[in-house]
Amino acid sequence: MKKEKEKLFRALPLAVGLLWASGNVLAVPVLAPYEYAVNQQTNQVTGVINDANGEPLIGVNVVEKGNTQNGSITDLNGKFNLNVSPNAVLICSYIGYKTAEVPVEGQKNLTITLHEDSEALDEVIVIGYGTVRKADLAGSVAVMDNKQFKDQPVTRIEDALQGRVSGISVMSSGVPGGDLKIRVRGASSINKSNDPLYVVDGIVRESGLEGINPEDIQSMQILKDASSTAIYGSRGANGVVLVTTKTGKAGKTEVVFDASVGFSNAYHIPEVMSTQEYAQALVDYKGADRAALSGYLDGSNPGIDWMDVLLRTGVTQNYKVAISKGNEDTQFYVSGNYMNLNSAAF
Repeated sequence: MKKEKEKLFRALPLAVGLLWASGNVLAVPVLAPYEYAVNQQTNQVTGVINDANGEPLIGVNVVEKGNTQNGSITDLNGKFNLNVSPNAVLICSYIGYKTAEVPVEGQKNLTITLHEDSEALDEVIVIGYGTVRKADLAGSVAVMDNKQFKDQPVTRIEDALQGRVSGISVMSSGVPGGDLKIRVRGASSINKSNDPLYVVDGIVRESGLEGINPEDIQSMQILKDASSTAIYGSRGANGVVLVTTKTGKAGKTEVVFDASVGFSNAYHIPEVMSTQEYAQALVDYKGADRAALSGYLDGSNPGIDWMDVLLRTGVTQNYKVAISKGNEDTQFYVSGNYMNLNSAAF
């Protein structure tokens, strides 16, 4: 009987106390409060997530608020399944859309609509196959808009790039008014072309930036890394220059006229001997006949100052006019440019 009682006491998960009885010490169980584990009831919730046009959204993240470990992703039809409590709140997030919090409230079938986040679509950058936010851009892209040079007398768009974009160098051919060469991160070939690919409003332009009025340019993006090769193939191996031109604005009429006049002179002209000094040097060091050079030596024959003949004060005149207008359906932008350049050298 005593052994059966001890087995009964050992079977109970209870604290042990001491009880004095008849001068003997006995182990007697002291009952402790029972703890009950209650499992919270969960329900399976199914739903579909659409955009504002009713089209299903694929890959939307759906998680239970307060329990990020419990989540799901919508399938090709925008549907999802999730086990949550009846009073749970679902958080639905998707890139480019506003995050929505949807209370379950005991429902088993949900239809959720996400709306585009217009603020997240601002500050986009053209990258060849679309546009991305500047903060999300991983490639090496340089951006320059017309605000950086619109108040300066820039006659050629290549001049606007010089010194304003990192990794871009503009090299002159040495001929006044001649072609300018653009190099993206230096030259990559010895005997092949090092010119980048020029794309104006989505159209590849073989003649580069020649003939484009700087006043007509809204912004420029230069793709400098391997992403340009992935988009345009081998043609973009030397970089890609993307040009976006201006367009008209709905409900707004603009007329812009700009006129500028500039002057140029040669500087750092090397100092040379005069005609008399040169004639004397020929007599002293070359043994020339003094009688033959008498006119130069006495100053009666001043000779020809070839530097004065070849150089002059150059004058540049540049006139631009642009008209833009439009409505909600149609916009237009028309511009004209007249430039007369007289260089400092004949």
